[in-house]
Amino acid sequence: MAAQAAQAAAGEAERQLEGAKSIGASPQPRPSEGARNEPGKGEAAQSPIAIAKALNVEGIPAPRGGAWTDGALRVQARLGTGILRNALYVGRLVWSRRRWLKDPVTGQRLARRNEAETFVTEEVPELHIVEQGLWDRVQQRLTAA
Repeated sequence: MAAQAAQAAAGEAERQLEGAKSIGASPQPRPSEGARNEPGKGEAAQSPIAIAKALNVEGIPAPRGGAWTDGALRVQARLGTGILRNALYVGRLVWSRRRWLKDPVTGQRLARRNEAETFVTEEVPELHIVEQGLWDRVQQRLTAA
């Protein structure tokens, strides 16, 4: 019975990940257990620029390859994008942040921000990898900056 429940939970997590991929979300790989169990590691007062430099020195590849930049970490506050603002790390999948329009003259796709009330949020506790307290402190620092 327990094996069936675990298998069902794993299948549901996989379906959620597939759904996230189909809408353009890209969950990052889970950190090692060692990194997860070191409270406060990386929490010291470092700017996104300092964090990006440290990742480059350590030879850790950026999400799209190449070098890390501070923009990959913080991106746009109002959209909640960037690694430091990705709610997926605390088990919340958020989508429908933007809608796409097509410029009738140029044919280019244009991104337009949806109102926060229209964002769709789903709790996905199996993807929760960052302690809530740490997440809250980082968000507070990002807001204050």
